Amino acid sequence: MQITVKMPDEVARQWGETPEAVGRHVLEDAAIEGYRAGRLSHRQVGEMLGFDYWQTEAFLTERGVPLNYSAADLEADNATLEKILGRSRASSSPTPHRCITSFCAARKPPCRVSSARS
Repeated sequence: MQITVKMPDEVARQWGETPEAVGRHVLEDAAIEGYRAGRLSHRQVGEMLGFDYWQTEAFLTERGVPLNYSAADLEADNATLEKILGRSRASSSPTPHRCITSFCAARKPPCRVSSARS
């Protein structure tokens, strides 16, 4: 879709010297605002701007745009990981935790945390 925007020349010049530069700047600003508001996904921002995943990531990072990743997203990802990895964790025997800090070693009763790492 092609969109035409009318604005005063003095305002347009703040975004660039040519109509193409102004258009690109307005498009980038629209993509950033859409992403911040949750109306656009990371992928949609990339499609708008002609970027691949990593170019989109760099673009958003350079402009100080925080990742749209909520606590609910984290919980969903953790549940998925548990579903995928849970069976393999259950089948492997845990390695006893070795206390390496004076706080942990001095606990009464001693620390009995199990972990997969030693």
